[in-house]
Amino acid sequence: MKKIIGILGGMGPEATAYFYELIIKNTKAVKDQEHIRVIIYANPEVPPRTDAILEEGESPLPYLVEGVRILKGMGADFIVMPCVTAHYWFHEIMAQERVSFLSLLDESVLYAHRKIPELKKAGLVSSTGTIKSRLFHGAFEK
Repeated sequence: MKKIIGILGGMGPEATAYFYELIIKNTKAVKDQEHIRVIIYANPEVPPRTDAILEEGESPLPYLVEGVRILKGMGADFIVMPCVTAHYWFHEIMAQERVSFLSLLDESVLYAHRKIPELKKAGLVSSTGTIKSRLFHGAFEK
């Protein structure tokens, strides 16, 4: 049986929908039954990530952990989270839940280095929270 992707979404409902659309468009499937199995948990009530990073709002961590637990309970084999800013809590989620979790930060860095092996600097268009937390800086420094 094929692995099931769990999408932890709702943090930018359009980002969740777009991410799923990319999965569909990049799957080499001729008929419906050849597509990848996906479970989407979208909770738009997750507190604003940037506010929490700037210490101006509630932490979304409990909501993120709850979403991971729900996806695991529904049978997801691994989790992806289309919201880049929410990756600020990636390691804290992993500390609370034993689950395979694909990091969009790490995957973005790997993709960039595959495309441009000599890459030394890259521009970034992102949320204030992503920039202030230096999420990509840490990923590129690995």
